Amino acid sequence: MVGADLLCLVCAAIWGSAFAAQKLAMVAMPPVSFTGIRYCIGAAAIAFLLPVRRVFGLAGRIVDPAAGRHARDLWIGGLSGGMVMFVGSVLQQVGIEHTSTGNAGFLTSVYVVGVPLLGLFAGQRPGWAAWLAVTIAVPGLWFISMSGRPHIEAGDPWILACAVMWACHVQIVARFATRSDPIALSVVQFAVTGIASLILAPFVQSEGMWTGLSVSVGPLLYCALLSTGVAFTLQTVAQRDAPPTHAAILLSLEGLFAAVTGWFWFDEALSTSQYIGAALLLSAAVLAQVPNRAKDLKRRLLRSPVT
Repeated sequence: MVGADLLCLVCAAIWGSAFAAQKLAMVAMPPVSFTGIRYCIGAAAIAFLLPVRRVFGLAGRIVDPAAGRHARDLWIGGLSGGMVMFVGSVLQQVGIEHTSTGNAGFLTSVYVVGVPLLGLFAGQRPGWAAWLAVTIAVPGLWFISMSGRPHIEAGDPWILACAVMWACHVQIVARFATRSDPIALSVVQFAVTGIASLILAPFVQSEGMWTGLSVSVGPLLYCALLSTGVAFTLQTVAQRDAPPTHAAILLSLEGLFAAVTGWFWFDEALSTSQYIGAALLLSAAVLAQVPNRAKDLKRRLLRSPVT
């Protein structure tokens, strides 16, 4: 579980710094073609791991295709996850174009509430600590993303709809990550998202497909290789062990990492409200460990011989 937690934290760190890159790219590129190119590059980059992973010692339980019970699970999970990812990414990219980075970070992270709610329909029963952690995380995200200052912008409804899609995506990954090779699952999801976006782009954009590409190479590659290729794949690997609500709470720390990135790179001083938000988010992350530790203890007691 510790390994899965660390992977979730790495994902959060990468995603937390990606909002600025997405915002920069939107200055020159139309959102849907950006999404399509981003995910196609991500799919191609991660696909290279499929034939060479054994060379680097990556074989075994985590990435071995034999761990998947059925090839059907790979395609069902990849196609369904890819379509949800496609809708969520397009909604997010359109929304980011018309809202602030703070609003985008907060509203996207609201999926932390949607994950356990959707899980109830799948028979999941998060413990009391998980629900308390979610309750603490939401105001924490509010304080750290927007410094506690409410303001509504035109792109906010798009971002909120995108958060619903990400909640669905976490649940889909939770269902299929243990049934298929996570790297192959990521490649299928990225390819579906990228191809669907490129097909949609000419119908919803007035600009050309490659408009602004030359001046957006840096942000595009960052989002394609790190935010998409690395982070989403690590999320899939992590969710083989981490329960959906547990993973969502840790992934929501992207808001904290976004604030820290702004402070480190752009000398953006953290406000008192952001320090409060950071404390709440860290408290939520600690609380998220409680039910899992209890379950581990229960399993150990059940396995212990009776004396």
